[in-house]
Amino acid sequence: MWAWIFPPLLSFGVLIGYLVQNYAALGSVINLIIGLPVLILLAYWVFRWYFICLGLMFGRRNMAEKKRAEVSARIEKLLPVVG
Repeated sequence: MWAWIFPPLLSFGVLIGYLVQNYAALGSVINLIIGLPVLILLAYWVFRWYFICLGLMFGRRNMAEKKRAEVSARIEKLLPVVG
């Protein structure tokens, strides 16, 4: 999976780094436009898992059960039915 994700992101990162170093204002604006939405999505994903783990530590299983059902449904859609 990393072979499909890492090289394009690395080349994109080099391009952004070049823009930031040589064209500071343009590179900063591009970084802001791309980075802020990605940061928001990443924070949502991380904190959701954090609260699931925190709830499990204190005996609350509701969020974990919902997430387990959601993940199971996704896996069932991806795997063909055998039999």
